[in-house]
Amino acid sequence: MEASAHRANARAALRGNWVTAVIVAFLIRVISGSDAAPTIKINFEYNEPVQINVPENMVRLFHDTLGFAMPVLLVVSMVVLVVSMIVSGVLDLGSARYNLNLIDRRVAEIGDLFTGIPRFSVALVMHLLRTILTLVGFCLLIVPGILMTYGFAMAPYILAEDPECTGWQALMRSYDMMRGHKLELFWLELTFIGWEILASFTFGLGGLVLNPYKAAAQASFYRALSQEYIG
Repeated sequence: MEASAHRANARAALRGNWVTAVIVAFLIRVISGSDAAPTIKINFEYNEPVQINVPENMVRLFHDTLGFAMPVLLVVSMVVLVVSMIVSGVLDLGSARYNLNLIDRRVAEIGDLFTGIPRFSVALVMHLLRTILTLVGFCLLIVPGILMTYGFAMAPYILAEDPECTGWQALMRSYDMMRGHKLELFWLELTFIGWEILASFTFGLGGLVLNPYKAAAQASFYRALSQEYIG
């Protein structure tokens, strides 16, 4: 199937299910802590020094406030990062189950997002191993990291469909399944670039609609690939 066919299949599957899909996307963003950790970016682009006179009491107030806030922000950021790492595997598994139900035209419910909880440890191992291996790949060379990213992309779907599968087995089966198909998935993701640009102007709201569309398209990709792989 071409990328356009996967997108069409995703739109057909989402017809009548958009509200639920958006809620699922919102829950994933909230629970995983996406965009929750504060970031600070400071850019200096002045060609010449700029002198600003600020009252001393305001400087003291800013210093005291920042001195108190920075440790708090760091702690919050670390907590969010740890929680995100812990729950991401379960959310990946639940999201895969939900989107497979959509693509297979079965009943897809918000509760599907939490079906991975009984397999928490397996999902956690899968997520941690995938993260570590991908980071190692990027540290060694960029290309191995990219290959691992796309090679392991089908692991959550495999885990969602096979209750006997371990996290490591899901990663290995995904990598084997994706041999010769990594570029196809890359192209499918690339076809959403126009929508990504438009969504960037909506202060994050557009992503709540775009993410379900992309997730359903990827589930369609997996379903077609799994049928070819088994066949």
